[in-house]
Amino acid sequence: MRRLLIVLIILVVLAVGADVGARLLAQSWVSKELATSLHLSEQPNVSLGGFPFIPHLLGGTFPSVAANAGGLTAEGVSFQKVTLSLRDVKFSLVELAAGRKTTIRAASGTGTAAITSAELTSALHAHGVSVTVRMDGDRVFVRSDQLGQEVGGTVAVDGQTLTVRPTGAPGAFSFSVKLPQVIPNLEYRRVTIEGSTAVLSFGLEHPTFQT
Repeated sequence: MRRLLIVLIILVVLAVGADVGARLLAQSWVSKELATSLHLSEQPNVSLGGFPFIPHLLGGTFPSVAANAGGLTAEGVSFQKVTLSLRDVKFSLVELAAGRKTTIRAASGTGTAAITSAELTSALHAHGVSVTVRMDGDRVFVRSDQLGQEVGGTVAVDGQTLTVRPTGAPGAFSFSVKLPQVIPNLEYRRVTIEGSTAVLSFGLEHPTFQT
């Protein structure tokens, strides 16, 4: 009985080790594919949900996938940090094993994209808007030749548009920049100011990633 128990323990340890090893390899692969698909400057950190892992891998389904990247630039807009959380993710293991192009699909997802004062100012300049934005704490400040001085302001998001609106200068025009849709079916929903950064929250319905 004691020998049987030892054998069972060894088998469990080997199974757990194989499961962990497979998870690490798969997370590395997904990280590389996301970096390519989203044109990231560096590979994101990826966490694949589901235990035990190997059955999920063989079935080509994961209950959740989480990723965070240090930076992303698209359509003249740079983000300091991007986080992504996907649910009910599916793919074809056969196509991946054969080295063929495939599509990773998810039922839904959420995420955030953080843009600094300097990045927002650069994005506005890239879209022909000569204005400087400074965020401090939970407040927004705007300066332009039109205003003549720095005044208070607000930042809001509506669909694919981020709007900076001076509030300390009656009658002043607002300034807008179109946000990139780096993932199909991405919808920006709200923005909050955290220190010198505007954090954009977005949602995803049936997003896809081409490998």
